[in-house]
Amino acid sequence: MKNKVVFILLLCSLSASAQRPATKAETEEDARVLSILSAAMPHDIEGWVDEGERSNGESNLKGVSGFYNNTNFATRDIFQHQYTISYRMTNAPDELQKKLDAARAKNDFAYVMSVTTCEINILVNGNNDQIHANTNFKKISLPCCPNVYRDAANSEYTVFYFGKNWVVNTVAETSDDGRGTVEKQYYLKPVLKNAIGTVVQSITIVMNCNAAVADMMIQKIDWAKINNLIGTGAISDNMDESILKKYFAEKPVPVVPGKNVISFTMVAEDGTSKDVVISSSKNDFSNSACLRNHNENPKVMQAAHMDFHITDEKDGNLLFMLSLPIIRTTGTVTATYDSDYDYQIMWRGNTDVNHSFSPESIVINLTKWAPVGDFLEGTFSGTATLKDHNDFSTDVPKYSIKNGKFRLRRIQDEMK
Repeated sequence: MKNKVVFILLLCSLSASAQRPATKAETEEDARVLSILSAAMPHDIEGWVDEGERSNGESNLKGVSGFYNNTNFATRDIFQHQYTISYRMTNAPDELQKKLDAARAKNDFAYVMSVTTCEINILVNGNNDQIHANTNFKKISLPCCPNVYRDAANSEYTVFYFGKNWVVNTVAETSDDGRGTVEKQYYLKPVLKNAIGTVVQSITIVMNCNAAVADMMIQKIDWAKINNLIGTGAISDNMDESILKKYFAEKPVPVVPGKNVISFTMVAEDGTSKDVVISSSKNDFSNSACLRNHNENPKVMQAAHMDFHITDEKDGNLLFMLSLPIIRTTGTVTATYDSDYDYQIMWRGNTDVNHSFSPESIVINLTKWAPVGDFLEGTFSGTATLKDHNDFSTDVPKYSIKNGKFRLRRIQDEMK
């Protein structure tokens, strides 16, 4: 069976990390790159139909709405772009049609797919997962790119690596399928050394089709547009910010004794209630309040947040997080499903390994601002839904959240 390429998207976990909305400059830069990639691809090929293009699963190419990464945000990450386009043959030449008929008669659908479809995946400023094939990869010489690999059977993949910081090895390993059969596994093992920022440093293009289809596509792609992306992409944000929004370090204070705590009462629709208390004496990112810049430029603070995390020291499955766009002051915001889904104002957590809260309307008050070493404090209340991850029904119970309080120690700011 043909293996598929898996692109790793750096998505955030539900309750351990956060994703911020993209800045205007980042959205525009992603849209710029996607538009150039789209323009470089053929969209009118005789005998073939363009089945659509997408980026990160979305059919529009208007640019990112969120910055997809782990916990360090743009201050330590690469700004990536992902693009996919798919093609399907609609009119096979007579000679090929005979081969297709014979392949279908033998149930050789892998061959049929490899000559009648083509999917092109492009990852800018990122390293795709290892690409597996049924035969070893060979390096081939093409004028459009000096670093191109193709499976030896010419039936699965053609892979292009643009940029100067690639180290690509072809690897063959033997493995036992558990039934006494020893098989060889072949794959490309690329290593990429990237620097932080938005400048385009590398581009990977993976064509999933046989060599004849790939060679046809290669002739129709505008490779100059691809090559000309390298070295572009430096962006600048609006620096016309108020004093509050500009970064400055606040003087830490001696560590104030005490534990990190979040507590609230959850009241079901039938009136039954349960008190939830999460506490931890640890002082790390998973148990703290942290001011986070969310921008690779430490002077640009319009997207800065205070992120609050806590994991119960007795039960690692009991954890919570909040994220508030309030810095160096106190204030009130409302977390909703939309604000939480877009990673703007968050209130979410796990009551146990199987259940997680999402806000319906939670009003959060940051009542005390404090320097590093002291505790930030606040309250919250409202309504939320509790999802059972073992229940796939659409009936999600709603709870009233009352008497919510949080007190978490502020740790060092996460800036560049």
